[in-house]
Amino acid sequence: MTEQVSLQEMLQRHDGALTSLEDFKRHRPDAHLLAPNARCSLWWKNVPDFPNQKLGLIGHFESRDDTSAHALLTAACTELKIKNCTLAIGPVDGSTWNRYRLACK
Repeated sequence: MTEQVSLQEMLQRHDGALTSLEDFKRHRPDAHLLAPNARCSLWWKNVPDFPNQKLGLIGHFESRDDTSAHALLTAACTELKIKNCTLAIGPVDGSTWNRYRLACK
């Protein structure tokens, strides 16, 4: 089960160390998703323009196992589709200048 939660709840329930609290606040994601062993943040409001696409970004991604990772990424893409995004790009932690990224349709 994947659910949308507040930043505080995500940090309390999934204590991954890859992203600091200051980075979370500075990156200002539009939503946070939490699965039993995984978390991510989503952006769809203030994202870069991309020709013929409405971008959705997935970042702050951490997972402890493949099953949780798959469930979380599926839920993230579903949520971005609900927000009318046509292309998901990640991992993008609030900026294209942070960490590595991937693109998928």
